[in-house]
Amino acid sequence: MSGINFKTPIIFLLSILVISICALPEYEKALEGFISKPLYISSGFVTLLLSLVLLGMQAKDVKKGYKWLGEILSYAHGVFITIIIALMVQKREFNVEGTLIIVLSIALIMLVASSIENKFEWIDKKFEEITNTNAKKAAYKIVSAAIIVLVILYIWYRAFGL
Repeated sequence: MSGINFKTPIIFLLSILVISICALPEYEKALEGFISKPLYISSGFVTLLLSLVLLGMQAKDVKKGYKWLGEILSYAHGVFITIIIALMVQKREFNVEGTLIIVLSIALIMLVASSIENKFEWIDKKFEEITNTNAKKAAYKIVSAAIIVLVILYIWYRAFGL
């Protein structure tokens, strides 16, 4: 989440690999077309999952590896937003849902960036006023449960479809 640097090609490669793995068994289709359903779903899944993982890491004060995960999150979120914008251009009836998805995903990324990089001071101050160690434990439990539910739903989707 820090921009382009010498690690960027490696991050892009890792991001494509993670998105492709999440699109299995249709990974060929995910990488074939710009607006493919498997790429749309897998990039959205990776964005949401990595956001939750990073928030969980922050709640447990785990600092190792969060920059790499943040870079992968940035790339996956970029792919996800790009596909949504392309779908909004292609299908006018998707404009309301697409706009809502974009706003919510940006809010989630702002929350993750705020918690990790302290970029948004007003959010940080608000959380400092109401956060204590019990709240961090509860946040970790909630994030862990959300990750488990999300992974189970994604496995169910990949196995049986919608």
